[in-house]
Amino acid sequence: MQRSPGDQARRDRLVDAASGVEPAGVVLYLNVHGLDHEEKSARQIAAHDHAAARDWVVAEWLIDNVDPATHRNDRPGWQVAAQIIEDEGSDVRGIVVPSLDDVADTAEEQAAARKWAVSHGGFLTAATMAGQGGAS
Repeated sequence: MQRSPGDQARRDRLVDAASGVEPAGVVLYLNVHGLDHEEKSARQIAAHDHAAARDWVVAEWLIDNVDPATHRNDRPGWQVAAQIIEDEGSDVRGIVVPSLDDVADTAEEQAAARKWAVSHGGFLTAATMAGQGGAS
């Protein structure tokens, strides 16, 4: 029998509740530099919808408006996200971005950011694949 997506999601939540697994806490991060209002909104919605579809609890929105060439560690919003992930007592385990382009502009740096998150027991995920740039 084929289950609808809604039925499957409901069953997944029941299994999680029965197992004691709590939904992951996440922060949503994006860099809005050079984006118009419509693009900003679309990217925010994409990140939020990505988290909501997985029943992740959004703990905080972090937004930078810096040149994309700026290394993530030099961005105020990313610094806050990093502190949250590195805090062993935090319930937040993940960072959700509209695109990995929000984190770094090369595939190598994007991979390094994901590896960093994993090394702290967390994760970094994107609503779209790297290189797509938007929330399509």
